Amino acid sequence: MQQKKDQRRDEILKNMGIKILRFKNAELDNMDKVVQRIISAFTA
Repeated sequence: MQQKKDQRRDEILKNMGIKILRFKNAELDNMDKVVQRIISAFTA
């Protein structure tokens, strides 16, 4: 049930032109990598 709500929300946001980036909690230990992914998402 929650997954369907998440997918619907993502669809609405994408239709509004909003990019969605997701990070696992463990990834937040390496902020350099997180920042690099964010930069890459906006320069691609």
